[in-house]
Amino acid sequence: MSADEIRALSDEELMSFFTSTQAHEFLDELMRRHYRPVLAGATAMLRDPFDAEDVAQDTFVRVFTSGHQFSGGNFRGWLFTIARNAALDSISRRRPMEPIQDVSAGSAIGLRSSTLEVEEILEQLSRPQRICLHLFFGDGLKYREISDRTGYTMKEVKSHVQNGRQRFERLWRKPAGGQGDG
Repeated sequence: MSADEIRALSDEELMSFFTSTQAHEFLDELMRRHYRPVLAGATAMLRDPFDAEDVAQDTFVRVFTSGHQFSGGNFRGWLFTIARNAALDSISRRRPMEPIQDVSAGSAIGLRSSTLEVEEILEQLSRPQRICLHLFFGDGLKYREISDRTGYTMKEVKSHVQNGRQRFERLWRKPAGGQGDG
């Protein structure tokens, strides 16, 4: 197939040809069309051009390795779902969150000297809770900013922050012997 014929194909046709033949020229055309928008979306979510570049590249690696999962329909929507998930994965893998500090004078979280303890507790939270807590406490973002960056609704962000914080506090206060999380 010539380059002009490839350029004339729809995204869905390109993906279909790619999954059936594994010929890179089809994926190359998809990358040519969508790399910049994926990079722009990742940059908006991550606010770091280097992390965004990694996410954009990871997105197309995921398309390459899981293209067989594309079952037709809206390729662009499928692609941007992959990109969003890659960006959320990047957020959750970022530098370990600094120990969570008080957001209110009477908060019982306080500071703890061991970052390892904080990381262990965070691993027990759900992925959305970890991401929202990281963005809220670690990066100091407001609910609306977290919603804009993650794609979660405002209600979901508030719930993830509130429930994550409450679960973190319960686990933090839990005695070392494993008693008391009930």
